[in-house]
Amino acid sequence: MKYSSDFTLYSFAKINLNLFLLNKNKSNGYHEISSIFCKVPIYDTINIVQYNGNFDIIKIISSTNSIEKKYLNNINNNNSIIQSVKIIREIFLQIFDIKIPYFHINVDKKIPILSGLGGGSSNAGSIINYLCDLHFKNTNQEELSLNYKKIIIKLEEFFLKNTTNISQISKELCQTYLKNFAKYNYNDLLLTLKKCIASIIGMDTIFFISSLHQNINSNLLDCSLYQVNNYGDNIKDTFLTLNLFKYYDCFIFIPKNYTKLSTKNIYNKITFNNDINKENIEKGNLQYILEIQKLIENYNIQLEQKNSKNQHKKMRINFYQDNAKYLKSLIHNDFLEIVKNDSTDIKNICDFLGINSITHGLSGSGNAIFALMESKKFELNDFKELQEDFYILHSFNPINNE
Repeated sequence: MKYSSDFTLYSFAKINLNLFLLNKNKSNGYHEISSIFCKVPIYDTINIVQYNGNFDIIKIISSTNSIEKKYLNNINNNNSIIQSVKIIREIFLQIFDIKIPYFHINVDKKIPILSGLGGGSSNAGSIINYLCDLHFKNTNQEELSLNYKKIIIKLEEFFLKNTTNISQISKELCQTYLKNFAKYNYNDLLLTLKKCIASIIGMDTIFFISSLHQNINSNLLDCSLYQVNNYGDNIKDTFLTLNLFKYYDCFIFIPKNYTKLSTKNIYNKITFNNDINKENIEKGNLQYILEIQKLIENYNIQLEQKNSKNQHKKMRINFYQDNAKYLKSLIHNDFLEIVKNDSTDIKNICDFLGINSITHGLSGSGNAIFALMESKKFELNDFKELQEDFYILHSFNPINNE
């Protein structure tokens, strides 16, 4: 395999516009969720370079969290990039007899660590996409077509028998993905392979294995909305046509002095509402989003008409006012009140944003609070007084800010 001297990947963050916790599966300990995921135009930059060594070197620099770390894959650690590269290298050698070299990987992190924005999962997704796409091309496609059933069996053995430290839920998902592969198709086999690897790294990584390594200036930047169900592995592009960031700026606030509750502790504090089911949630999501989409379409039609500046200004005001009630109904997180009770900073920023934004919410299990605001109304400097206590990120759509 010939590599270019280096390759750059853009690894995007996500927010949960809403997050509902449903039943807990007693057999594997995981909670079912219903959530709307949305990638946002905040990204880490990953530079990957092949070198003649015997192990990978991953260097992570985070200006947001003021850290610099170096990982070597010849020691045990839980870094998502190292885990991904290690699994991919083993699979391609054992299953496809393809040897993958070692790399220097430099990560410039703009997505704050442990913030609920999916930075580590996104990094893993970018690496899985890049390396699997690159090396799967070197497989013998004729042999794949003839012997795909044997390859599926080998993959089952790898994921279900030979892989150590794999969770029960990951085994269940891998088994499901592989069993559902009934007829050979090159792209489907590649996607199945990626999903199996992603499920081992984490549920959010499954979401991040599509549309990740894009050029940041590309008009294909994907900030669409996705309905995510089950354990985070069932992803529907139901709302694919709606890109909120063409019309809203998103500011993200992360408290500097808050130690996030562990996932286990935060789940233990949840009181489940047994009357809620995912079908009703999805119906509600679809209803709100269709109304938002209808208002956007009408707004775009009005903008194309020849109107005075005052008329345009009035249309803009009406657009944001009319949309606000649907966005406020859409955005919800079962963890928010727990996190607010645990952190004065988060409670205070939510109170502030309740007055100064169209709407706001918690992403994942925290600790990032996002706020949707009118496009181009605010800049980072408008929140100077908050920067002593919060990391503040401004997510804007490059397509809409030429």
